[in-house]
Amino acid sequence: MSDDIQLYQRPNVRAHVDELAMHDSAADFLFKNGTYDLAITFAYLFWLEFVEIDGCIILRQRIGTLQGWLERMNGDRTSVEAMLNHTHLDFVLGNVTERSLAASGYLGETMQRTWKAALAEQFPDQRFEFEFANDDDPTLTFWKVRDVPEGGSK
Repeated sequence: MSDDIQLYQRPNVRAHVDELAMHDSAADFLFKNGTYDLAITFAYLFWLEFVEIDGCIILRQRIGTLQGWLERMNGDRTSVEAMLNHTHLDFVLGNVTERSLAASGYLGETMQRTWKAALAEQFPDQRFEFEFANDDDPTLTFWKVRDVPEGGSK
């Protein structure tokens, strides 16, 4: 059984998806409500582009803040990566008025799985550690696993 099917079979996730969609299938929901712009935007969210600069692997859109964070974190690249790569799910979806832990858990776990795959494709010789907090402020982040600790907490 694939991971996608196993995740969907979790009662809290299945109930949320079924209640949200209220359609015969996800494909039916997308047919009635989806657009190419929306689909491309979500595809980008799930398959982000990462870059390696100054020994840090970060989200491409965060390049402009790298040097400042390297200075603030005294060159601790692991901590800088954890900071620059952290993503608040509620900030991604700006119109969140209410959310269930099942919904944020499903989205965060799915983002983590796709980001792992994207990083493995873009940086096949690197290993990464992920952290997903599914609480009042669901947040996903990752950092590169380094053989030699840099003195940071990660």
